[in-house]
Amino acid sequence: MNYSSKAPTPTKPFWDLTVPEISQWIHALTPGIPNTGGMLFPVAAKPSAAGGATIPPNHQEQFATKMALGELLVRNLMTALSSASTFGNGGGGVAPEAKRQKIDHNTNNNNGGGGDKFKVLDPSFAQSNNKNSTTTAKSNNTSELSPGAILSRITLGGLVNGMSGVEGGCVDTLSCIPLSDLQKDHHQVDPTATATKGIDAVINTAGNLILKDLIKLARGLLRSISAR
Repeated sequence: MNYSSKAPTPTKPFWDLTVPEISQWIHALTPGIPNTGGMLFPVAAKPSAAGGATIPPNHQEQFATKMALGELLVRNLMTALSSASTFGNGGGGVAPEAKRQKIDHNTNNNNGGGGDKFKVLDPSFAQSNNKNSTTTAKSNNTSELSPGAILSRITLGGLVNGMSGVEGGCVDTLSCIPLSDLQKDHHQVDPTATATKGIDAVINTAGNLILKDLIKLARGLLRSISAR
């Protein structure tokens, strides 16, 4: 699904936002502003008003590359939120009341998004394993909260995981410590990353970003989320 949209920025409470509306909100952030979600997208270069000079081809290429990366990270996040939320298929409707934070344990629920495959939900979402399934993987948990409600209380680690596009996540949702630093069994290390582990791991599903750079972008977006 293409979550990029130039529709008007939603003004209703963050808690009520659907996946497409979250994408609209992110795209409406002022690009290039340090320490905000605007860092996801570059500032468009403009020809000189006096000379009318054209933008150098290399600048155009850099702009296109950065735009594509930003779109990829947003698309990863929207997919992760949709997957983690069972409410309205993860994409629409009116959000449940704030006190409603029940976790749906049926990973095959037709109303659900398929499970928290990307580990955006932290323990405060009252996660527990699916008792009706043969698997014990916590990645299959889902929340009845709307995508906007999940994003409004997401941790830095959960946001990094969502933007990474890595199934199973790449950092701990609470501490944001790389999973490769926490895992003693090297066979459990994320297969989508390079042999380099820890903060310097390259995340293939995030446009080959280094993990520490992905964390920096996620931290900026989290500040924008908190400010809203």
